[in-house]
Amino acid sequence: AAAAAAPARPAQPQPWPSSAEATRLEERAAARAKKAGWLLLRSHVARQVGAGWRGAAAASALVYVTARVCLAAVVRTLARACGACLTAALPASVGVRAAAASAAVASWASRELAALGHSAGEVAEEMELKGLELRAKGAAADGEPSQ
Repeated sequence: AAAAAAPARPAQPQPWPSSAEATRLEERAAARAKKAGWLLLRSHVARQVGAGWRGAAAASALVYVTARVCLAAVVRTLARACGACLTAALPASVGVRAAAASAAVASWASRELAALGHSAGEVAEEMELKGLELRAKGAAADGEPSQ
């Protein structure tokens, strides 16, 4: 009766049957996919280099976004890991204070970074306006109608 009351274990999935030929074909397909990936990457890089400064800007933007996302993930993981270690090591009353202090520091840092980003945006807008002014002056000096 006790054996009948025990929950049945779910059936474990069985591996797909395979042969030496199937393994060889899988390895061949993987090698071809890897080669095709590298070929596509090389052709894309060649097109970006051929595009001159626009290609360099596009590649730089991709590297920047990738680095920013990765850095944010690392910082978030480190913050969570440190928080978990501190809450496990410290008494509850001290852990609460440490968490509040950490939240305050993170909030301050995010406000400062947001302000820095806003300032950079304003500088970019000023540069764009200055460029438009210079183009208009150049066109007026050449006798062309301004747009």
